[in-house]
Amino acid sequence: MKIKHLPLLFSLAALGASHSAFALTTAGTDVNNTATISFSVSGTPQTDESSNTTTFAVDRKIDLTVTSPGANVPVVSLATGKTLTYTFANTGNSPQDFSFAVTNLAGDDFDTASCVTPANLTDVAPGAPAVNVDVVCVMPDSLSDGDLANLVLTATALEPTTPVVVDGHTVSGVGGAALTNDAGAADDVTNVDTVFADGAGATDAGTDAKHSAQGTYEVKTATLTAVKTSAISGTSTYNQRIPGAKITYSIAVTNAGSTAATAVNIQDTAPANTTYVASSAAIVVTGGGSGTVADPGGTITTNVDIPAGETATLTFDVTID
Repeated sequence: MKIKHLPLLFSLAALGASHSAFALTTAGTDVNNTATISFSVSGTPQTDESSNTTTFAVDRKIDLTVTSPGANVPVVSLATGKTLTYTFANTGNSPQDFSFAVTNLAGDDFDTASCVTPANLTDVAPGAPAVNVDVVCVMPDSLSDGDLANLVLTATALEPTTPVVVDGHTVSGVGGAALTNDAGAADDVTNVDTVFADGAGATDAGTDAKHSAQGTYEVKTATLTAVKTSAISGTSTYNQRIPGAKITYSIAVTNAGSTAATAVNIQDTAPANTTYVASSAAIVVTGGGSGTVADPGGTITTNVDIPAGETATLTFDVTID
């Protein structure tokens, strides 16, 4: 008895469902399959028969992932070299080149003054460990505590620099060129199609050979305000501001920001028609802050650290001439 060889039919969807737990098969790989039929006649085993062998080439899956830096990166006005570190991975099944673009999002508090766009990555192997991609920016002036700048890093898949040929199939095109999505094309078991299978990112749609993620700079700075007052000091027959009366000046500097202000110099001098009382200058800082005061030649200076939410108060005395 002979068995007619029948074409072997199977579902690609069923294969995909069972394959998800394994490493992705490289694009261009030939998948061959032959069925074996064993049977008996009148209880006697017969020689096995085989079906024809079916072969198809695995198509190229374009997939990539950009991951956000996570926590906001603290900055201050005019800061340079501030880095947002994203991670990137080629999660497709073929080597690819990738380009990057940096965009300041609208609707936040400020835009960076400038940023260095990361260089292209070339011939990134599929399934290779994720790599860090740094975006380094310069901050503008006049930022306020708590201001946010949201930046999006977008990666785009390109043809690999080095040509890719697998099992005799040419998988790639011209190095560095844009990719063409063949999703929806007629099934061709001998051809390696390119299928965009990436998910949606922070600002890009899915299946566009791109992926994006957002990182954020947050201004963490000191915000100083100063209030100066004067009062009659000690006792006076008239308790008025007449020549000979002693006056105490107070300058209260408050840090309303989220970060300590360091090396704060509160500078003042005795005004005209008064004389500075030598060694009368003093500094007091609340909340565990510290500082020193000096008064060379009657010019009063300080070197003070003012913690967030605290106040440094400089006082000094003069007499009215």
